[in-house]
Amino acid sequence: MKWSLRGSVCVGIWALLGCGKGPVDLGSDDASGGEEQAASGGQQSGGRAGSDSGGSGAREGATGGHAGAEEPASGGTPNSGGGSGTSGGGPNGGATGSTPGDAGTPATGGSERSGGTGGLETGGASSGTGSLEIGGASSGTGGLETGGASGGAGGLETGGTETGGTGGTALLTGVETPTSPCVVPTLPGVLELPAIDAFPDPFTLIDGGPVRTAEDWACRRAEILAQVAEYEFGPKPPRPSSVTGSLDGTTLTVTVSEGGSSVSFTATIALPSGEGPFPAIITFDGTGIPVPPEVATITFLSDDVAHPSSARGQGRFYDLYGWDHPAGVFMAWAWGISRIIDALESTPEAHVDPSRIGVTGCSRYGDAALVAGAFDARVAITLPQESEAEGAACWRLLESLESAGPNMRTLSGACGEPWFREGTFCDFSGKTTCLPFDHHMLEGLVAPRGLLVLGNSSYPEFGAEATYGCSIAGREVWAALGVSENIGYSQMAAESHCSVPPSQQAVVTAFLDRFLLNGTGDTDVLETDGGYAFDEARWIDWETPSIQ
Repeated sequence: MKWSLRGSVCVGIWALLGCGKGPVDLGSDDASGGEEQAASGGQQSGGRAGSDSGGSGAREGATGGHAGAEEPASGGTPNSGGGSGTSGGGPNGGATGSTPGDAGTPATGGSERSGGTGGLETGGASSGTGSLEIGGASSGTGGLETGGASGGAGGLETGGTETGGTGGTALLTGVETPTSPCVVPTLPGVLELPAIDAFPDPFTLIDGGPVRTAEDWACRRAEILAQVAEYEFGPKPPRPSSVTGSLDGTTLTVTVSEGGSSVSFTATIALPSGEGPFPAIITFDGTGIPVPPEVATITFLSDDVAHPSSARGQGRFYDLYGWDHPAGVFMAWAWGISRIIDALESTPEAHVDPSRIGVTGCSRYGDAALVAGAFDARVAITLPQESEAEGAACWRLLESLESAGPNMRTLSGACGEPWFREGTFCDFSGKTTCLPFDHHMLEGLVAPRGLLVLGNSSYPEFGAEATYGCSIAGREVWAALGVSENIGYSQMAAESHCSVPPSQQAVVTAFLDRFLLNGTGDTDVLETDGGYAFDEARWIDWETPSIQ
């Protein structure tokens, strides 16, 4: 299905339009990297810790940027480049001989396998020259944000795997957070944000520059990640210094250590018959989608990691990082999903293939599944089911539809709940148009990987019409990357909440077949039985580029 949307490119220049009550709290000025990030130097908007491990450079005191790999290291950027002893970038690959930068300056240096010259945050290349944030390739040159392919050139935002990656717009695998070849500017407070009545433009950089190349998109993606974390869900801590997994029967115990403290939580694995390793779906407390018999199911007991009680700071995540950590519950759960994937990578006896992982959930868990898939590029397929206002629906569209039902969720009514960053998100209450992104861009963070948004038209109060329109807009990111068949939207009436009607089962099977079983299922789908008509001219006033 081809989509060509009209309009003019918005110029994203920050303007003082009096959007909020006051500046958004961007966190600590501490030169150690900011206590809110637990000295991790992670993906905060204000600055980059000099060594990506919480060294010099606070969130507001450095040059501004996005941590390259969300994994602390000794003077290096582990997930940004070449793997240790492998031909492509791997989940644990990276440089160990790098030199930390000063106060927000990215680290530079070679790699364990370097036969050439390392560039900015570059693992280097075997028998070649590394370039911006490239893991490099064996006997070849890596592409943008690429672990590289053995003997060939890597492509757009491809992390590679421990045995080599693929070029082109291959799925992001092998790295939790892709790095970008630029830094994210310091994000302004609400007072400094311009009002944007239509859906914000995914293809205009914060400085007003257009997104036209793969390098541009990598920068823009990093900006959107930082904005979503800063203004809505809170920061996701980088990979801790130690993550281990142990298996006892069907129970996987994940033990996480950071800063002298440790916590553990469990997940239950149900395996298909056979030897494996098997692809797997990680599900929040059970799933309503039909899972193929060849796919393992991993049940994530999310409330143990972060409990959505009125008293914030409850659960293993907050035990480790502090009860006052600014991450909301959805981001804490996303962190838990990432740690399960870490544990699977080091626990082969679990018989799960960590390069073929899906994440799903329904209702509030569907919202969380979308956040998890957006913030971990190792997730091959994300399936939010009946995701509510906090997930696949756009806040602007919800607000315009508020009169459609007494229970329609809006930003003002939802912002104080534990899913969000406390305080900061409510600064946008009554000022939804000041939010510099909307959830079509949250969906776009999953691109070019697989995303299937499942809706239920029987529950319009959950934002059925808003998820439909939002997903049409989000689809443009995949279209720009030339992989529009990797996103699907299916909304069909079902008698009960969190059930998959027969009319949707073929769509679910097709997506799981393609992204977990290497099949060829038909995933080019955009359908609703709700009779909704999305007004593209009203909401989309930007052009969709063809990213080269």
